[in-house]
Amino acid sequence: MKSIKSKLVLYLGILIVIICIGLSVVSYINSSNALLSNLSKTLPSIAEQTASSVQGRIEGKLNTLESIAERSEIKDINNSWKNKMSILSDEGKRIGSIRLEIVDKNGDIKKADGTTSNVKERAYFKNAISGKNNVSDPLVNNTDKSVVVIYAVPIKDNDNQIIGVLIDTQDGNDLSELTNRVKVGKTGYAFMIKKDGTNIASTDENKVINMYNPVEEVRKDPSLRSIADIEIKMGNGETGIGEYLSGADKYVGYAPIEGTEWSVGVIVLKSEMLSELDTLKSWTVLVSVLFLLIGFVIIYIISSNIVKGIKSASKHLDLLANGNLCKEVSVKYLKQKDEIGAMTSSMKAMQQSLENMIKKIEEDSAKKIKETLKIQDEIFANVSHELKTPLNVIFSANQLTEFYVKNSFIEDDKEKILKNINIIKQNCYRFMKLINNIVDISKMNSGFFKVNLSNENIVDVTEEIVQSISEYINAKHINIIFDTNTEEKIIACDPEKIERVILNLISNAIKFTNTDGSIFVNVIDKGDTVEIDVKDTGIGIEEKYLNNIFERFEQVDKSISRNAEGSGIGLSLVKSIVNMHGGKISVESEVGKGSIFKIELPAKVVEEIEVVEQTKACNNKIEMINVEFSDIYSI
Repeated sequence: MKSIKSKLVLYLGILIVIICIGLSVVSYINSSNALLSNLSKTLPSIAEQTASSVQGRIEGKLNTLESIAERSEIKDINNSWKNKMSILSDEGKRIGSIRLEIVDKNGDIKKADGTTSNVKERAYFKNAISGKNNVSDPLVNNTDKSVVVIYAVPIKDNDNQIIGVLIDTQDGNDLSELTNRVKVGKTGYAFMIKKDGTNIASTDENKVINMYNPVEEVRKDPSLRSIADIEIKMGNGETGIGEYLSGADKYVGYAPIEGTEWSVGVIVLKSEMLSELDTLKSWTVLVSVLFLLIGFVIIYIISSNIVKGIKSASKHLDLLANGNLCKEVSVKYLKQKDEIGAMTSSMKAMQQSLENMIKKIEEDSAKKIKETLKIQDEIFANVSHELKTPLNVIFSANQLTEFYVKNSFIEDDKEKILKNINIIKQNCYRFMKLINNIVDISKMNSGFFKVNLSNENIVDVTEEIVQSISEYINAKHINIIFDTNTEEKIIACDPEKIERVILNLISNAIKFTNTDGSIFVNVIDKGDTVEIDVKDTGIGIEEKYLNNIFERFEQVDKSISRNAEGSGIGLSLVKSIVNMHGGKISVESEVGKGSIFKIELPAKVVEEIEVVEQTKACNNKIEMINVEFSDIYSI
């Protein structure tokens, strides 16, 4: 058998190993997350700075071009074309333009050789002629494969009327020069795309010349899906960061260029960005090993000092384990001021706690038994009362029927016999309702009570229920009114269970509503939810009873509820059924004015895998109504 010292060294050693490894892993993960979090902010920020630089360059070009367009010689319609061309030639050399040209309102450009060309369908011309300074997407010359970008501004006369457009054709490679200045780490670089994903600036000139577009190329090469998705976001003008695989894992930070439909992306290798983690990993391992060695030395020293007192303490623990709470802890070890003394003091406290705990458990058990018996008595009192009433009525009706059969002519007393038969039937329904409720409670307690959801028009379901009982309620001289703010609302529900809920609430409303009163049933479409309200103009419920009204075997004021029979089970079942639909039920009431029960159900639908044709039997509906209304005597 291993000694206590060996076990302490082993167990505490394992604990230190776990702690060191855990702290190392946590430190590594936190550092990784911090680095990635910083990267997710840094790359988009670099992209935004680059985009801002490009935007500034574009605005500078447009401002310069605008100042040329504002020269009196250029906007003077009486100045000859030759004089204007001379000015544009000088200005073009000054600003490094390939060519500066004037476009008339019809889109015609007069060339130096006397020929003309028309650009009225070009987007840059349309924008400029409408008064907007703009720059075109890069264009590739099919002859020499050169890339150009055209800046365009409107030319306005002294009356501020647009009389033409001044265009500046610039080398499109200037955009690539701008992005090539961006350096991130050793391998990072930048690029630009236009809205559809086509590269317009890149370290790879061929991508610009060939109008490379991953969004289009992904149709041929599915491996480009990740970068294509990123460029779609860039085309949409979003700012963010993405990750894709192209030979190696790479990160892309991106941001839009304001005033254009272009976007800048900054690409770096994932391995380069996370290289600091490798150094961190090495240091973590080294420090962990060092702490492990120090920890084992400390554990060995501590375990040697502790082991002596532990043996004595273990004997007392054996006594406690065997249930001997009478043996006191050794006074010798209680007086020690070290860990052994603290441990023995703890054992003494534990011994006292065990004694108190056992005593408390015995007291609590007796209290629980008493409470359980009390609840059981209340349940049996309610159930026995509810069973006794219909039994007495059935028994009396049966005796009267027997008397009429034995002592009268059947035809003469047919009405009396039928009346007693109806009384028997009515009370049988009451039995069925009580038994059904008790069975359902049992099912709920055991987890076998289920709802079968299907997609139903809750408006039709509710309206059919109201229509099926309206004649009965009107016979009671009570008005029932149905209303809705929508003709159709499809939700996932169990129509049979919902029917039972609504019938129960209407049954309660009838009980407590006087003659010539009214019951209102409303279906309200609230978008994500549907609210079904059952409102009456009855006697109302005192506020002190509202909190417990949905508890099992709870009844409102006993003097009132005994006049209108009920077991206190119905509303509990109603709440459970509503909850199983993912909904909730609440009640508002004012004494003397009536009550309103509100059912709120989620407006969701389910995927009906298998559709089974069902016919709603009228007899089943009548049966359910008779059961739910059984405690409201109609005879």
